[in-house]
Amino acid sequence: MENCPGVSLAYVLTGATTGSGVTTLANKVFQKGQTTVTWTATDASGNPATCSFVVTVNDFQPLTITCPGNQTHNTTPNLNQCSYAAVGTEFNPLTVTDNCPGASLNYTLTGVTTGNGSTTLAGKMFQKGLATVHPFGY
Repeated sequence: MENCPGVSLAYVLTGATTGSGVTTLANKVFQKGQTTVTWTATDASGNPATCSFVVTVNDFQPLTITCPGNQTHNTTPNLNQCSYAAVGTEFNPLTVTDNCPGASLNYTLTGVTTGNGSTTLAGKMFQKGLATVHPFGY
């Protein structure tokens, strides 16, 4: 307990949330991740004391992906190919939503066409036969 009047309080935030302020953290919004809070109390004589703790904010809400329906395409005529190249974004998910920024989209292909990648299937060559796209995000 401080025996001198005039104690001032100040805080510094480092990590996922940054900033500084005085007196209170009431209504302060902390970002996903770990933030170190360092409080400094200084009395009227200029004597400081500090303490620190970590605030961890986790995101357990999964993102959502809406995919296009099953599709059938013919091989490209006159090119002597037994495959089909995805045109533009026709095979990409229709929507991807998440409560936090920074979600990434990836995919895995199984069946006669295999592989994996991220972001888009534009230009991907699909072999004749059944191929399944398994999109996922994190």
